[in-house]
Amino acid sequence: MSQLVPYRHYWSRFKRQIIGQSTTLFSFVFGSWLHRFPCQRQEFIKNYHGSHQTKIHVIGDLYLVSKHQVSTKLRILIPGLSSNHRSPYLAQHISQALASKNDVLSLSMRGVLGLGCDIHHAGFTEDLHHIFNDSDFDHYQDITLMGFSMGGLVVLNFARECNDSRLKALATLCAPIQLSKVQKHLDRPKQSIYRQLLFRSLKKAYQQVWHNAAQSPHPLESRLDQVLACKSFADWDQQVVISRFSFDSIDDYHQQVSFSIQDLNALKYPSYLLFNEADPMIRIEDIGVKPGELNELCTIHFAPRGGHLGFYYKLDLGLSNRLGVSAQLNAWFDQLSYT
Repeated sequence: MSQLVPYRHYWSRFKRQIIGQSTTLFSFVFGSWLHRFPCQRQEFIKNYHGSHQTKIHVIGDLYLVSKHQVSTKLRILIPGLSSNHRSPYLAQHISQALASKNDVLSLSMRGVLGLGCDIHHAGFTEDLHHIFNDSDFDHYQDITLMGFSMGGLVVLNFARECNDSRLKALATLCAPIQLSKVQKHLDRPKQSIYRQLLFRSLKKAYQQVWHNAAQSPHPLESRLDQVLACKSFADWDQQVVISRFSFDSIDDYHQQVSFSIQDLNALKYPSYLLFNEADPMIRIEDIGVKPGELNELCTIHFAPRGGHLGFYYKLDLGLSNRLGVSAQLNAWFDQLSYT
């Protein structure tokens, strides 16, 4: 009988991998057919001065609960690597937030659309600081954040820096909180399909931004031919991130933007970190935390039967009678006391 134990373990792990891979790819391929955005969408484009004192564009969509009554609640959504403010997986979360009387701002990270002259990294928070300091958003008293995949790491880094009392809570989905481990995993030969999918859009956008920057007073210092030749995320971080930002090395970059248990314990805001047990990209063994309530402010949950940003449609986190990831997390926000 004992001889069956290794077999059962192998079979269980194999099934988990199949579920994770299929859910991830299914969501990627069919997401635009599965999700519909609310109709009350307004294009959001604001110009700010960036770190080089050059004009930068923050681009997204703004959804208002009502055109006639001003809401005091705002939910900001930050998508993942190579995603943008209209990535299909955001739609259900926007609808849920609107149903709870939150206006919603869905943002693209800098450079993702191939516009402007600058880029971002996994801990890049400048654009969120611009939003919080913008007088057009002064009427919002309760601001909550949601970050998806790498956007979750951006949101966590912003919460680490933020002292604005209007920030009330944040939730992350499949965030690569231990960036070095995730990078090493994604650079394995078995992960080539995900690298190809991500690099296809990353390189296209970067090439456009690089040419824009070349005509500005502050060109990007990378060699475009070397960037376009990148085949691993280690190469990408070296050629793209280290050449643009003030990190000493890839290790320094990963260390500065990653989150340990100690970092999570130090957060000042209610935080819900949701991961998928079968995520083939952000594996639970690579995030360095265990599920449960880390402290009175931070909850970590491992969801079953899902992939990367693809969750079981009847996901139950014990937060609401309404099932599904967007309804459950929206209920978590609604249950919080902001006083």
